[in-house]
Amino acid sequence: MRVHRPMSLSSLNDDLEKSGVDPTTTVLEWLQEPATPGIAAALNLEVGTDVVYFKRLRMLRDEPLALMQNWLPAAIAPTREDLADKGFYACLRERDIKVSVGYQQIGARLATAEEGRLLNEPAGSALLTMQRTAYDEQHRAVEFGMHVYRASMYSYDQTVLA
Repeated sequence: MRVHRPMSLSSLNDDLEKSGVDPTTTVLEWLQEPATPGIAAALNLEVGTDVVYFKRLRMLRDEPLALMQNWLPAAIAPTREDLADKGFYACLRERDIKVSVGYQQIGARLATAEEGRLLNEPAGSALLTMQRTAYDEQHRAVEFGMHVYRASMYSYDQTVLA
């Protein structure tokens, strides 16, 4: 699957739906926990503040495409059931939270044994990685995400203007 992303912020689910495919999601984990120092720093919260962590497997045409881990303040977190039915950003929009800017890093690394099993790739296969912190219109952090994508099925295109 080749996804073209313009210089605007969007989610994988939104991009796939706009391209005419119907992605599905399996929520592998969903839990409320105290923010660790790293997660608290990413979300600009006090250490120990309640956050929700969830891990999802995004499928495309019955094939695993991405493994996504996200943390967000517990007060704005969608339920496990909501995440299984619709995209994460759609859940935020339903809560009147508009994601307006994101800072992300794109990279690559090799799949762990667990990632390979979940993504139907051999351990050690190439993965595209994305780490993002997204903010709402008041510049409050609303998510910190770490995602991996099957390099055999996904590429990241971007238009760069001079």
